[in-house]
Amino acid sequence: MDHRGRTVSRIALGAGAVVLPVLLTFSAVQTFRSLADLRADLLRNRAASLAARLETQPPAQDQWEVLAETEPALLDLQVFRPDAPVQDSTARSILEGRELYVVERLKQERTAVFRAYIPFHREGQTLVARIDLDETAADSILIPARNNVVVATISGLAILFMAVFLIQSALRRAQLERNQLQMQHLAHLGRMAAVLAHEIRNPLGTVKGFVQLALEKADAAVKPLLEPVLAETARMEALVRDLLLYGRTPTPVMRMVQWQEIRSRLEASTKAVLDGKNIRLTVEEGDGALYVDPDLANHVLVNLVRNSVEAVGDRPGSILVTKRNRPENRVVVAVADDGPGIPADALRRLFEPFFTTKAAGTGLGLPIAKKLTEALGGRLEIQNRPQGGVEAKLILPQAKP
Repeated sequence: MDHRGRTVSRIALGAGAVVLPVLLTFSAVQTFRSLADLRADLLRNRAASLAARLETQPPAQDQWEVLAETEPALLDLQVFRPDAPVQDSTARSILEGRELYVVERLKQERTAVFRAYIPFHREGQTLVARIDLDETAADSILIPARNNVVVATISGLAILFMAVFLIQSALRRAQLERNQLQMQHLAHLGRMAAVLAHEIRNPLGTVKGFVQLALEKADAAVKPLLEPVLAETARMEALVRDLLLYGRTPTPVMRMVQWQEIRSRLEASTKAVLDGKNIRLTVEEGDGALYVDPDLANHVLVNLVRNSVEAVGDRPGSILVTKRNRPENRVVVAVADDGPGIPADALRRLFEPFFTTKAAGTGLGLPIAKKLTEALGGRLEIQNRPQGGVEAKLILPQAKP
């Protein structure tokens, strides 16, 4: 069975284990309810038995102390006669024929009371007996059911926890397997890209050299034909550099670098990117230092600024680069623009190699930026801004760990 089949089996087993405790608990609760009804019937029968005894008992013995000798559950007994004042409204209602039989459950201090109003006949009259019984006297039939509910609930919870553990374990394992496969795929892709770039770089350099030599000797009619070739050769060289950089991430040379140095290098490196654009780049001044490789950090920041420039396009816009200190020896360098933002479906795939929404993009810029950032001991986060545009956060060490 493959990984997916095993994962599905684990999830199915966990789902079955979730249903089982629910069924066990439901069955136990239903049993408890049915036995609770049985307890009420038992108390009702005891009260009816006492009322039947009153029909043959002399009026002088209508006292609960007398009957309590044979019925330990009896708490109180009152007999109401039609020829005497009756303050109890329920008893009066039965004597007047408006009700036949009434059962109530009362709570008196710490005792649960089962109260029954039962009519009975004696000496040609209809009388009403109000009989109070202690409910705990019938609890003996509920104790096994209550224990079953407790056992079923505990067993159900144990099975439920086991099911949740199985499902979470299966999902985590599936995620780990997907991550492992993706990492293997990216590693193979990186090695292939590096080999391919290495094989292309030398002949590409030869082509570029011959085109440059031909341009020097060509007349005015031929030069317009050779210049696009040279431009495309330069574009291919940039692609080869990206492939090599993605396939073989350089080892960073870390040192403490002042923010002013990073700021100056970024402003100098982005002049060509901003040339001919109506976009204002602002890199905030500040002090403090970062523990980075300045070349790799500059490469990442230039890449982020280039993405912002391409997002803003030909319209007027602005890009702001800021630095903020964070707790736990971290500093955040943010690149924010006022462009149109990134669609949600594309935002989830920004760091996938060769994924791009640009007509002429290679889809390697942000994956390379992410790999370089991780090589610097940091991480790269990109999100849409609430007010519009995109903000890329480069989270880096502030000092040597």
